[in-house]
Amino acid sequence: MSELLTHEQIIAAAEQPDVATKPVNVPELGGKVLVREMSAAVRNRFEATAATIRSGGDSRALDTVTAQIVAACVVDERGRPMLTVNEVKRIAASKPKAVFRLREAIVKISATDEEDLEDLEEVFVEGPNGPSTSD
Repeated sequence: MSELLTHEQIIAAAEQPDVATKPVNVPELGGKVLVREMSAAVRNRFEATAATIRSGGDSRALDTVTAQIVAACVVDERGRPMLTVNEVKRIAASKPKAVFRLREAIVKISATDEEDLEDLEEVFVEGPNGPSTSD
């Protein structure tokens, strides 16, 4: 068995965040956009929405959580969010493929492994009424 981390080692590691980012080509917007992995808070909100939908809840909640994910995870070169939720909703209304492309990239970069990726992607494909398409 390997040596266990000490409290100090855990805290030291947490103070040096290692947030994955990736440039994503979004032809609908005319270029590349930088995305980051979901924070714990954003991922928890996403998973709570997924659980609600799986248990028969309103799949339109997926529209809101998609906008929240994209708003939180489209960042500038310093890692700061660039868009508000309302701006993402406006983009989704006129260029839905762009938002879906960004969401897909964020989900992929946020997955811990292949099984986790499949679980995350399943939310957007399956729901009691299929994927949400409301405005």
